[in-house]
Amino acid sequence: MSALMQQVYDSNKLISPTAMANVFHITVEEVAGMTGIPKASLKRSDRFKSVKTQVKLKNALEIIALVTPWSGSELQAYAWYRSEPIPALGNITAESAVKMGQAQSVRDYIEAIALGGYA
Repeated sequence: MSALMQQVYDSNKLISPTAMANVFHITVEEVAGMTGIPKASLKRSDRFKSVKTQVKLKNALEIIALVTPWSGSELQAYAWYRSEPIPALGNITAESAVKMGQAQSVRDYIEAIALGGYA
């Protein structure tokens, strides 16, 4: 498990939206925005514990963790996730892809680059 992932898991082995917000110096509302999860789902513990919500949080975090070594820091990886268009995905950002349920396409893109492919 990456250092980033260790920072955001709570004692119940769930991703805490509050811890995630703290890592990136943002609000829980911005965590909702970066993942496509409704704000209300992150503010109520019974909702953020759902499998669907946890998968979306994990998808975003895994992608950020994958690019952290290349970008230099978690905050720079977060900035990449939010703003850098990915040519192979039609110039949408990783954030947009995750919101549309295409996190695996982003992972595949990053893995292809890691193996020497072209952007």
